[in-house]
Amino acid sequence: MDWFMIILELALIPGIMLFFGRSFMMKTPKKNSGIAFRTELALKNNDTWVFANTYLGRLWFKMGAVLAVVTIVIMGMSLSASNAVIGITAGIMMLLHLIPLIASLVMTQAALKKNFDSFGNRK
Repeated sequence: MDWFMIILELALIPGIMLFFGRSFMMKTPKKNSGIAFRTELALKNNDTWVFANTYLGRLWFKMGAVLAVVTIVIMGMSLSASNAVIGITAGIMMLLHLIPLIASLVMTQAALKKNFDSFGNRK
C-alpha cells in the first residue's frame, strides 16, 4: 500500500478547507476570484458578499481542523490492519470528507437568508 498517496488524498479536503477558510477569514475574496461563495443572495451587494465568504471561511476552518484530527485518529487506528482494510477505511474517509464540505455551503446560504432579506438588506 502506498502510504504517501493515501496521506495526500486524505489531507486534500481538510487541507483545502483549512487553507481557504483561513484565507476567507483574513481577507474576503474578490467577486471575480476563482474560489468564493457565489449565490444569487451572496452577490446582491458587498455586505452580503463579505458576510457569506467570512461565514464560510469560519466554517471551513473549524470543520477542516476537526476533519484533520478525526482522519488522523481513525487512520492511525488502522495502521496495523491489512492493506484491504486500510484501503476501504481511506475510501470511506474520503467520502465522509464531502459531508461537511457540502453542509458548509448549505449552512452559509441558510445564514445569509437568516440575516438578509431577498434584496440584500440586513434584517
